Amino acid sequence: MSIFRNTRFCSLVLVLAVLLTLAGGGALKAEGSKLVDLEEASWARQAIAEMAASGVVAGYPGAVYKPYNNVTMLEAVTMLIRMLGLEDQAKAAEEDPVDYRMPSDLYWGRGYLIMAVNLGILDGDYLYLLQPNAPATRTEVAMLAFHALEFEPESGALEFSDADQIPGKYRDGVAAVVKNGIMQGLPGNVFKPNDNINRAQMAVLMSNIVGLKYADPCAERRTNGVISDIDPAGRMIKIKDHGSIFYTADCEVFKNGNYISPDELKAGDAVQLILDKSQYAVYINAREQDDGQKYSGVVNSILTIDGQYWLGLVCDDGQEITRPVADGVKVDKTGGRADVSALVKGEYIEVQILNNKITAINLLASPTILRGVINELNSRGTPGITIRDDAGKNVKCDVAGIVTVERDGYNIDFYDLEIGELVRLELNSKGLVSRIKVLESVTSQVEGEIRDLTVRGTLRITLRDDEGEDVRYIVLDDVDVVRDSRDIDFNDLDIGEWARLKLNSKDRVYYIEVIEKYSAIEGAVNDLITDGSQKMIRIRKSNGSRMQYNLARNAEYYREGKSISLSDIVIGAEVKIRVNDDNYVTRIEITNDQDITLAGTVIYVSEGDNKIKIEQVSGNRFTYSFVRVPLLEDKRGDKIKLRDIDDDAEVAIVLQNGKVSSLTVHD
Repeated sequence: MSIFRNTRFCSLVLVLAVLLTLAGGGALKAEGSKLVDLEEASWARQAIAEMAASGVVAGYPGAVYKPYNNVTMLEAVTMLIRMLGLEDQAKAAEEDPVDYRMPSDLYWGRGYLIMAVNLGILDGDYLYLLQPNAPATRTEVAMLAFHALEFEPESGALEFSDADQIPGKYRDGVAAVVKNGIMQGLPGNVFKPNDNINRAQMAVLMSNIVGLKYADPCAERRTNGVISDIDPAGRMIKIKDHGSIFYTADCEVFKNGNYISPDELKAGDAVQLILDKSQYAVYINAREQDDGQKYSGVVNSILTIDGQYWLGLVCDDGQEITRPVADGVKVDKTGGRADVSALVKGEYIEVQILNNKITAINLLASPTILRGVINELNSRGTPGITIRDDAGKNVKCDVAGIVTVERDGYNIDFYDLEIGELVRLELNSKGLVSRIKVLESVTSQVEGEIRDLTVRGTLRITLRDDEGEDVRYIVLDDVDVVRDSRDIDFNDLDIGEWARLKLNSKDRVYYIEVIEKYSAIEGAVNDLITDGSQKMIRIRKSNGSRMQYNLARNAEYYREGKSISLSDIVIGAEVKIRVNDDNYVTRIEITNDQDITLAGTVIYVSEGDNKIKIEQVSGNRFTYSFVRVPLLEDKRGDKIKLRDIDDDAEVAIVLQNGKVSSLTVHD
């Protein structure tokens, strides 16, 4: 029965017509050679490689995957149809007649939409409203997966802090997809239902479907076994009780979740291979035999598949494993034993694995986990570390005598940590840091005025630096954003704010701190009060309106990126000012004081030096040279000479390249 047509889940396409507003994407290109840009999304590399080998996703011309491109609605539908193993049927249905309307901007994929309607994933009555090339949001993809996998609605309340942003008619569907392990929340206990989903995230979602055995488009091409021998030169491995299998030169190989070279495989490794049509391996997933091994970590998922429990664990080293629980296994805890169903996501446990099944589970006291940016490192006496946590608070911790520190998959010394790195700290029962994992390494940081923000799809931010140059940066999806010592969402940033960005080794932004919230205003200086206890400035904007502001005591003044004083600002100069929430000017940047009109009182005129010195009502004094043949006039418009300009005369001056090109005496 198709839940999709139940009135509780009225047409997804009808809602899409309202929600989708952006265009993007197109048909995936035919699969080519090894994808060359997967390192851009190393966290999703294995999932992308597996789904490419399975035929669920494909690259673009030039052997690129573009992991951070948005997935369009049509691409999402296409991937799910492929996941269900129905691509041949979709291609065969391309020209089938139907009694419902197709979207007007459909240029490919008609057969996939027909299959989606036939399966109840989409409603044919509203299909014409679908915008196939618009980016798909996380809610929309969750609902597509919900219907494609025929899940039952899950009425339990979603625990995400932004669950109220999920349309009410879809919460039970999203909850079912989350409960069944297909999608998860994002850092900060949020789901971000309206965010677009990118191609890397979609590959991970597809991989979850296969890993949890809800579907497998290439089951007949998968081979499992244990390596008995390997010949890297001949690109061949022998599988115990199976025989020899050759792998292609472009074969993607992973071991224990890490991308490796094929020659790092060894006899005894348990492997899963995906073969191409020529029976060559194009994907190898290996793991060291873990029979009898113990793992400790946090419960990530608890599923029931065909009457058997499956347990997902995020291990202490960051590795994620999912294994079936052997029949009869109970959870050992203080005070007795409990059923596996009593486990709760987030609990800290130790499991033992034998014959690829969990044979023992012990409930442990949860370690204290801290996360933040390193502010200080103490290497004298008792080692210590101070981090700024997600709440903006400085937390100081002593470090155990034996501490494990990991960066980029390698163990390093505690003293190799750097200020500014984003880290995860694990504290032992004595409150000492026993494990440190570097989540993001800082290679540089920049600051400037926010000029542009891209909040859908691949996140981006554009800053204008002190030199006036606009520079655009890619922002990580799980970026930490802080304003006034509080966490905020990336899309809560405002154009005109001054921000400090921290960049990782790939120049991706992983941390943003708003240095000061303010408004940026541009105009010409109309008046300036520099004496008294409260200094003020009046700005004439381009629309003719005038705004007056007090100057903050610690206000800064700049010209061409160099610091100047208030006495260097001429009334008439074009400026950009920064105004904080208290309506005080904290920064003035002169953008033009060389080609302007100004007024003042003559202090003196030097014919010999061809110069004039004036004083403005602000009390600031300025000396200017004349161009070779300046235009000099009195108030009647009659031409005069330099000698005719008296001291104390009121004059209006036009500057050209910083020199007086014309002068009019008004008094």
